Amino acid sequence: MQFPHWKLLSWAGLKQPRRLLPAALIILFSVIAAEASYRMGWADLAEHAYSDLWHRQSGVRHQPQHVVLVVMDDQTLDLYNDDPLAFWTPHIAKGVAVLRAAGATIVGLDFLYKISPTAWLNKMSLPGNDISRTYDAPFLNEISSGQMVMVGSHLGAENFLLPHSDYLLAIPDANLSHGIGLADLLADNDGIIRNFVTAQRMKEAPPEEAQGLPRLTLGALLAVRATQQDPLAKSWQLGGRAIQRSDRILSIGYAGPPGTVPRISLGRLLQDGAGNDPAVQALKGKVVIIGGEFHGMNDWHSTPYTTKLFGGSGNLMTGPEVQANIVETLLSGKQNQPLPMAARLAYFVLAIGLAVLVYQRSTPWHGLLMFLGLSALAALFAYLLFKQYLLVPVASLQVGLLAGYVASYGKRLTSEERSRARVTKIFGRYVSTEVVDMLL
Repeated sequence: MQFPHWKLLSWAGLKQPRRLLPAALIILFSVIAAEASYRMGWADLAEHAYSDLWHRQSGVRHQPQHVVLVVMDDQTLDLYNDDPLAFWTPHIAKGVAVLRAAGATIVGLDFLYKISPTAWLNKMSLPGNDISRTYDAPFLNEISSGQMVMVGSHLGAENFLLPHSDYLLAIPDANLSHGIGLADLLADNDGIIRNFVTAQRMKEAPPEEAQGLPRLTLGALLAVRATQQDPLAKSWQLGGRAIQRSDRILSIGYAGPPGTVPRISLGRLLQDGAGNDPAVQALKGKVVIIGGEFHGMNDWHSTPYTTKLFGGSGNLMTGPEVQANIVETLLSGKQNQPLPMAARLAYFVLAIGLAVLVYQRSTPWHGLLMFLGLSALAALFAYLLFKQYLLVPVASLQVGLLAGYVASYGKRLTSEERSRARVTKIFGRYVSTEVVDMLL
């Protein structure tokens, strides 16, 4: 009596159990090839091409609910077109005061003021004028409130590019770990920003020493400060999950293409009665990032939406909007997560196992169609799960499918050659070559 499961084996050309071993070895070899490709990054270029395509095809994935941009646009610059940007600190202070009055949770200033207008005015020694003592007073007051985070940059080791010392001294308790966020962004080898880090890799110091140094990146610090947690802690509860300080690389769950994050012009905050503006009042409870969005600035970055391959927009994203997406990723919990290892291996075994069973019975051309069909289905499956913020490997699976194809048909080819040699050796002395070919 033949059991039903032997019918599948018979269809696959594996009627005898002893013939299961070669097929199992091929499946094992192919799954190892797929997993090695995933872990070693051999197919990262193709994986990134797929995930970038998913971003562009998805458009706006969700509307950010936790963060808003206040942009210094061309219209804002026209309001005070005689003031150099280095002397905009009183205007920024006025805007921050409006934001704090409106109930913004925390304000991040994505401008690095390496020079101080006060120091420059003092150097000029203008007679009969006390402007050098009062010019920066509103800005220093906003810093000392503890509700404004400034930016710096990590240059390597324990070296940093920081705001002017006048501004650093205004930070409450001179605690730079609370008052300075590092604006450095993590770009992949192709120059596209897909991931971020919560803390820059540097020599760790005891907490009492670390508070004097910036540690967290800007987006992470704003998210931690918005939830009133300690930036020096080893982990934080953000977006309904634990984020470890040691989690070096996390994926940015972009809300959508450039322009998706809500924004309001800084010039709108500088108008008389701005506190009564409904758009300003709607900023209550939000993380606000102040940054540039004017022609001629150099803070533009490549994201998954930048490439024009397959109809991409080709638009760059400003640094403040990338930081806003990081904040939204942490606070909303909508982060692109890799498929867990157990689920990934099961997926590889299922897809590659099915392909190898077909390869065992089909001609090479039919096997090639199977490879292409499964590749297309895998891409569709990955796209559907991407919408649920799961990253399913496609290119690595294709490596495994290709390895199974080569191994299966390579084995069949060598088996046929061995059979031909054996039959020729047995009958070649007695019959002609034409008869041997007929027997084969």
